[in-house]
Amino acid sequence: MMWGMPYLTRAEGRSTAAASTLMTCYVLASAMSGPIAARLTRQNPLNRASLVVLMVSLSVAPWIAVLLWPGRAPLWLLMVLSVCLGLSIPGGSVGIDVLRTEHQPHRLGAATGIAIMGGFTAALILIQAIGVLLDWLCPGGAYTLTGFRWAMSSQLVLFAVGIVGILDCRRRLRRRMTAEGIELPPWHDVITRQSARLDQQG
Repeated sequence: MMWGMPYLTRAEGRSTAAASTLMTCYVLASAMSGPIAARLTRQNPLNRASLVVLMVSLSVAPWIAVLLWPGRAPLWLLMVLSVCLGLSIPGGSVGIDVLRTEHQPHRLGAATGIAIMGGFTAALILIQAIGVLLDWLCPGGAYTLTGFRWAMSSQLVLFAVGIVGILDCRRRLRRRMTAEGIELPPWHDVITRQSARLDQQG
């Protein structure tokens, strides 16, 4: 949202109207994907980490295609990028759902705060990093497609860090559950049982 309009208008050469349409598609895709993510989370709670990785991948794949495209990306590819970015937005909510079911009630506040601040901190770092790189690569505000590509590619680093962190946390959680002798119930029973446990304890 911060660098989307400048990237589309200054780097990709799109009109303000076209860029606004792409940003609108991003918002609409995000709104539509929320209920879908909620349903998938309820039906497959033990695969929530995989769902988040899939959502992150929906952002990574089109970004790589756009950044590697020779010259300015075609409109259809930018549309795919906008829609895929929107579809990946509910991944953060899925992560909060994992916190709700995998932590004791007295830790939920701290765990939720850490998760939310982690996301905002990463976003602010990325926004600043893109700005610094643009100032360095495009001095005087003379933005170029190459400069924007290098600057926007910095987000791939945070994507990689996030995916590695998600997979590592899932591995450690499942190892802990195995060590505690917790039998993994059928998919549809996990959230119900854990929510009931939290209700009893809270």
